[in-house]
Amino acid sequence: MRRLLIICCLGALIAGCKGGADKDDKAPPAPKENADFRVEHNAAGEAVVFLSPEAQKRIELQVSAVQPANFQPELTAYGTVLDPAPLLAIQGEIEADQAALEPARKAAEREKELFAEGGNVSQKTVETAESEQHAADIKLKTAQRNLEFDWGTAIASLNAAGQQELADKIAAHQTSLVRADLPMGDSIAEMPSSAVISVAGMKSEYAAASISPALKADPKTLGQGFILRVDGNNPALAPGAAITARLKIPAPSVPGVAIPDSAVVRFEGKTWVYIAGPDNKFTRRVIAADTPLDQGWFSTNGPPAGEHIVVQATALLLSEEQKAEIQTD
Repeated sequence: MRRLLIICCLGALIAGCKGGADKDDKAPPAPKENADFRVEHNAAGEAVVFLSPEAQKRIELQVSAVQPANFQPELTAYGTVLDPAPLLAIQGEIEADQAALEPARKAAEREKELFAEGGNVSQKTVETAESEQHAADIKLKTAQRNLEFDWGTAIASLNAAGQQELADKIAAHQTSLVRADLPMGDSIAEMPSSAVISVAGMKSEYAAASISPALKADPKTLGQGFILRVDGNNPALAPGAAITARLKIPAPSVPGVAIPDSAVVRFEGKTWVYIAGPDNKFTRRVIAADTPLDQGWFSTNGPPAGEHIVVQATALLLSEEQKAEIQTD
């Protein structure tokens, strides 16, 4: 009886072990493959996303051909919108000096004529009149030079009518004056061909109507400076506002492509686009897009012109790619 009991216990133990082994040997169920999304990697290590036509329609994905673009080299300068009060004051000083010079000139000529005709005029009186004319002339020229040094040659070269028109436009808030300085180490041998100004924290941009070199360095920046005139009623260009100026360098343009804002995604500290390929596959590729355009970015290493890239639902495509990668892991 005891022997039979031992045999039964051993049989039960062996059966239990066998059942456990069979249970452990069962493989976990394979994850269900997503028919809409699939991520692969090409020989270059780039992520290639398969996206079914139904999924593309669901997320409203759109593609567009890359457009060629030429970019004019530029440097970025920083500065502020200038307070026009000192300019208006020196313009008023110049007008007063011009008004004083004319009578002094006429008085000197009259005294010299009287002296030459033997009138009751002494040599000393003539010299005094000439001295007063000379002093008035020096005062006017000094004010004009101060205008040029402080406000640039473009403003200083205006005639009296131009100066008055400028003063009227400034007073009516129809013209703003800006000073922009390049960082130390940057310089332009020739005058910029054009400039575009933006106010810190705002998206609007303003084209400079005129540019002239600043003849005095800013004691804070010590870099090459420029005085820019912006015409138009632009409330954002309030005196004291911080600005950024993109100065176009007179040099041959650089060929490249224009990448729309909507095509760009930022990931892992880099800039990417998705290139549309055959068989509903989209390859994520890194590009250099550090030069802004009006509605996108200029790139010299982007996809060639004519190639199609994703321009809508790009962020959603990246999100689906990352989810598919996680599921695969």
